[in-house]
Amino acid sequence: MADLTAASEPRGPKPRRSLSPTNIMLYGTLLLVSVYYLLPLYVMIVTSLKGMPEIRLGNVFSPPVEVTFEPWVKAWAEACTGINCEGLSRGFWNSVAILIPSVFVSISVASVSGYALANWRFKGSETFLPS
Repeated sequence: MADLTAASEPRGPKPRRSLSPTNIMLYGTLLLVSVYYLLPLYVMIVTSLKGMPEIRLGNVFSPPVEVTFEPWVKAWAEACTGINCEGLSRGFWNSVAILIPSVFVSISVASVSGYALANWRFKGSETFLPS
């Protein structure tokens, strides 16, 4: 009976309070830094949803009065990249055509390599790959 009581007692240091001044300062700093880094993304998305007359007003932080996807459609179909004006769709599909085979090849090579490293026993393998 004494063994059960000893096993149920808490061990280790007492947990710290979750809202300590250090944690408040840490999370406040993290929040400010994340807002600082996400602000350009917000401006980019909000500006892309505005029409040109609204963009010319100059207030980049205000949400769009009238949401329009016309700039997105125009960029997809008519944007000039380099010498041709075929839009961004051509480059997007070229990227997809390169991405899919490269992902499959890298996953295949990594899985075969991982299998070999997991099962191959060599001098010092326990140091690098403990089981």
